[in-house]
Amino acid sequence: MQHAQMPMPFHIWVALAAKEAGAVTNQAEWQKTEKYAHISASHHFAPFTIETSGAFGPEPSSLLEDIGRQIRAETGEPRSFQVSLQGVLVAIQQRNAVSVLGM
Repeated sequence: MQHAQMPMPFHIWVALAAKEAGAVTNQAEWQKTEKYAHISASHHFAPFTIETSGAFGPEPSSLLEDIGRQIRAETGEPRSFQVSLQGVLVAIQQRNAVSVLGM
């Protein structure tokens, strides 16, 4: 039986964010990988974490590159990675706006 992981206190997240861009994303990726380690035997798991500032960890970048490569192979569109990335970034901006405006 797996034990539930305690969430990190807020002040530690803030300290990580102040230390360097992407530090929170890297920590969150590690936590998600640990949390879902039990499914990796039967599924491909890629923790997709992005900071509200838009900083990506290595896993989302790799996943988007793979998706872009597959789209390019099927469609011949040379900008498939950029289009995929823009879609994700627009979604982040929309959610940031919703959280700020309280919609």
